[in-house]
Amino acid sequence: MSEENLRIVVTTDPAGVIVASVAGELDIVSAEQLRNLLRRVLVEHTDIVLDLSEVTFCDCSGLRVLRAAGRAAEHAGTRLRLRSPSTAMDRILKATRAEAAFTIEPPPNA
Repeated sequence: MSEENLRIVVTTDPAGVIVASVAGELDIVSAEQLRNLLRRVLVEHTDIVLDLSEVTFCDCSGLRVLRAAGRAAEHAGTRLRLRSPSTAMDRILKATRAEAAFTIEPPPNA
């Protein structure tokens, strides 16, 4: 497990929404990478989507980063959504009942 196992690509969609596509393992080693990105974009933008369709693994460290980002977004009045959680991501969200804390949306062309 390493940060090399997590890839994050940030784009802006035609509506001006920041989309961070997360792929790979979101774990104790790589969670800091996502945390740092979210801290930056939450300050600079008001509409953010995390595309989690390619997350292959997520532990409690990764979930903690998402939950903290959700709270920070709510406090800042920023819209933060999770898009297309992978099976691995969906499993941890449901097992911990954390899905209720987020707006979860399907893929854009679904």
